[in-house]
Amino acid sequence: MPSRERAGLKSVEGFAFRIPDSRFKRRLVGYKRFEELPVWRDSLELALAIYALTTAPALGRQRSLRDQLERAALSISNNIAEGL
Repeated sequence: MPSRERAGLKSVEGFAFRIPDSRFKRRLVGYKRFEELPVWRDSLELALAIYALTTAPALGRQRSLRDQLERAALSISNNIAEGL
């Protein structure tokens, strides 16, 4: 596959794709795992804060709202991990 490499295409498990040169890509070069990303760590702190909020008695009766807030807070870190 030398012709693909020269054309700027990367190959992973038989799939070829083009990686645009962007500021975002250059920032991620130093990170090998999503756990190292500061934004992922911040999302965990946010999730913990949301979980602390949802234990308040005011949300005791609103079970569906509490569940939705907790799922949304957790999905932030999951989406970041999936994207890297």
